[in-house]
Amino acid sequence: MTIAPHRIGAPQPLAQHIGQMLASYQAALTGAAAAEHPNFPWDPALDVSDLRPPDPVYLAAEIAQRMSDTLAGLERWQAHPYFRPANKAPTLWQAGSSRLLDYSTPETPKNAPKVLVLPSLVNRAYVLDLLPGHSAMVRLSDAGLRPYLLDWGAPGIDEAGFGIDDYVAHALGVMEQLGPTHLLGYCMGGTLAAGIAARHPALVRSLVTLGAPWDFHADGGSRAQLRLIFGQNNGFTADTMLATLARDYGHIPAAVFQSLFALLNPLAFARKFRRFAAMPADEPAALLFVALEDWLADGIAMSAPAARSLLLDWHLHSQPAKGEWLLGGQPVLATDIRCPTLVIAGQHDNIAPAPSALALAANLPQAQRRTAPTGHVGLITSAQSAPKIWDDIALFIRDT
Repeated sequence: MTIAPHRIGAPQPLAQHIGQMLASYQAALTGAAAAEHPNFPWDPALDVSDLRPPDPVYLAAEIAQRMSDTLAGLERWQAHPYFRPANKAPTLWQAGSSRLLDYSTPETPKNAPKVLVLPSLVNRAYVLDLLPGHSAMVRLSDAGLRPYLLDWGAPGIDEAGFGIDDYVAHALGVMEQLGPTHLLGYCMGGTLAAGIAARHPALVRSLVTLGAPWDFHADGGSRAQLRLIFGQNNGFTADTMLATLARDYGHIPAAVFQSLFALLNPLAFARKFRRFAAMPADEPAALLFVALEDWLADGIAMSAPAARSLLLDWHLHSQPAKGEWLLGGQPVLATDIRCPTLVIAGQHDNIAPAPSALALAANLPQAQRRTAPTGHVGLITSAQSAPKIWDDIALFIRDT
């Protein structure tokens, strides 16, 4: 396999992705013989009245071709010449690994509304400024706003013991310097933003959450299976694992979260690399794919206390939705959010499913809500959905 010298890495953990692909295809091959059985778990939307069991040799050949196409797409990505340039947004503030990036331009009006954007702690912040034409930060700036991105960075020595309160303290320090701002949070950053809006209402002019989980139990499927894993011995097993990783590495490695994400959609790896293998080289979607895969491979570690809050307090116990999440020693109650609020969810989001994200709006009768026909990352980068999403956000902020 030819690997471009600047390629960041492979999908992590690669062995898990390939193993899940093999297991899924093997299950399909094994189960095909029972396709005519009345209890076979077909999707209810499918008409299978005239279906006959597929020829196993044909099915095996199709599986082999799909696997070959997947690996061809993987190799094509590894050899791609794209290289992400350095971020040009100036840094206005820095503390440890965290820094505040200013995306305003000389043309930005002096009285433009200030927007502080909080990304997730799990992935790198530059997904919000991924590519020309696929930059949420630039889109906000082009809409006449003054956007700032609080890039948490990878936890270093200073952040090894950081919990959620410590990261929120960074955000509050920035907001106190900026003055009351519009607050926009993506993914876990949206959950943090909602907590800030509830506990520090004087600093928040409006709140926008984008693909941000709130009720972590408002869904089933694979996420429920993950909760079963976390919940063994009332979370003691997972807590012990996190403590061991923190002791050995000083943080929770990115591979832990990438492995959990992979479990949510076992065949996503195979599907996306097959699609990429079939894309014309000069198609804009191909460049976007490479940029996104580079970002996904550029994983970020997490401090152990923050990871424990995310995986146990939030995912296992759903503390935010229950009013049991403590911020600064005080409970975060959604009903304490008084500012205008816009909650946006992706209809195909596996990370923050729509019922989980929209649960915040259910506690706020005046909140606006939107759903978009896209997944979690597509809320930011989708060529079809993202432009309207971010235009709606800009309009909401300008009107509040």
